[in-house]
Amino acid sequence: MTSDYGFFHPNKSDAQLSSTVENEILSSQYFNDLYPYLGALQTSTTTRKITSKRFREYKIIDRIFERANKFLINYYYDIVSNLKVQNNIDYEKKILFVLDDIRDFEKKKIVDIIKFIDNHSIIYLQSPTCHVFNEGSFPLKSSDCLINLKYQLFRKRDYCLLSLAVGIKYFVDYNTLIKLLPRNISYKIKYFAIILIIAYKKVLWDIFSKNINYSCVINIKHFSGLGAVISSDCYTKNMNSITFQHGVISHFGSSFVPIMARTIICFGTHSSAILEKMDKYLFKCIGKKPYCENYYQDDSFALTINEKILGNNKKNLLFIDQETNYASKFYGISEQFDHIHKILYDLAQELEGEETLTIRIHPSSKGIHFYDSLRAKYPDRIVISKNKPLKYDLLNSGVVFGLFSGALIEAAASGLATYFIWEENWYISPDFTPFIEILGVKAEGCRNTIIETLRDENNKIQLAHKAENIAKKYFYVSRPINDLFNTLM
Repeated sequence: MTSDYGFFHPNKSDAQLSSTVENEILSSQYFNDLYPYLGALQTSTTTRKITSKRFREYKIIDRIFERANKFLINYYYDIVSNLKVQNNIDYEKKILFVLDDIRDFEKKKIVDIIKFIDNHSIIYLQSPTCHVFNEGSFPLKSSDCLINLKYQLFRKRDYCLLSLAVGIKYFVDYNTLIKLLPRNISYKIKYFAIILIIAYKKVLWDIFSKNINYSCVINIKHFSGLGAVISSDCYTKNMNSITFQHGVISHFGSSFVPIMARTIICFGTHSSAILEKMDKYLFKCIGKKPYCENYYQDDSFALTINEKILGNNKKNLLFIDQETNYASKFYGISEQFDHIHKILYDLAQELEGEETLTIRIHPSSKGIHFYDSLRAKYPDRIVISKNKPLKYDLLNSGVVFGLFSGALIEAAASGLATYFIWEENWYISPDFTPFIEILGVKAEGCRNTIIETLRDENNKIQLAHKAENIAKKYFYVSRPINDLFNTLM
């Protein structure tokens, strides 16, 4: 199943199904209000059968809900107008910086960005579910403030009203999302809990935003959680806002486009070109004008990944695990994991002497039982890596391999011999094509290729140079951010 700009999803993937629902939402009159729900929508659709009689019943229920929604929306805003932040503080700042959970190598990027805006007063706003940042994470000036909505919003007596407001917002948005569903498609049950969490964050922002004044928003994640709520608000107000590319571009869906910010800072020219084409194409399809106008790149994404390791002589293979339910269903790659299991089993048999195979476990991995059984059979050859910094595993590896993880791009940028296992009709994103064209290896026979590279130092160094050169091109910057903050603020 090939989609625009070179994405390919196997027929068993949920990606096309999710895209169908996304397009219905984005092209509707509720686009802006429902945008915050799209970031979670990509993993939450499945097929169902609806009879004609049942469909007519839904239409009747829709009309009832539509009338109820109008009343509830008015009641909701009455409640919100009566809720206050603690001490009713008014925040007068230049910049609103919306924090969220990020990868380790992105943290330094955020600190670098803060240096650019150090001469402005900043509100650092933290989602109730964000745990990465605290007052020691970066220097706070006396004119700055760090706020977590969970702890600083309401008087105790207001929590009953807050619960009522969240319940109304959930009811209204849930029914609107259901109304926009195409026939024969439904949401998975777990998505209903996600709707409630996002509704909660929407209510918090509706209350808190009354108390702050700012001229620019810097949003770590424009597509997720509180960041998506504030992004949609900036879109409504046509406000100056900046966001970041978060991870390699893995699909055409809501985590990447629409870009709900005036400016996006990308990994490099390659990714920014893909994002710009995707974003303009999507807005053209839904009949709206793109919000994003500026596509900058920042080479410090590459420079801050890791120190160069170039041709590490370690006798250790590193496999990057991606066997999650999300990857299996959304990308449709469950069959690829069967190939991976066989490759890992064959490699474990081939290892000799001091050679080892480290399996870096994904936090949401569903393949842990296979990996544990493999380790039990080959305890001297298999190492399981859990919750360790990626840098640690890279420094102790000679050859790195996997499917399409962003960690493989980090390995290549670090100067390590890196392989992307890929076959025709397997999932592919155009953001990976520069690497797969040079570093791609077919599943059939890749065992011999990987082992030979591990044991041949010259071969390993040559591959490491290729990997590093491709990464340099991938992270190449044609439009740096040096003057970004002066011109946009």
